[in-house]
Amino acid sequence: MKSKRKWLLPVVVIFVVAVLCIPIKYRYKDGGTVAYKAVLYSYTEYHQLQNDGSYYEANEFLIFPFNYLN
Repeated sequence: MKSKRKWLLPVVVIFVVAVLCIPIKYRYKDGGTVAYKAVLYSYTEYHQLQNDGSYYEANEFLIFPFNYLN
């Protein structure tokens, strides 16, 4: 019985980490900014229309984007 449970913990851990890595896509109406947010990371592709008619373009990648300590 114990040998059957050896594989259960690694499978559960891998499943939980996989679920935490699934992003949700957000589109902002500022010229085309797209953000992919998951619990473990956040990736944002900025494409913002500025007041002078130019675009601000940049990328941002954050690990553990939510600061729960503040």
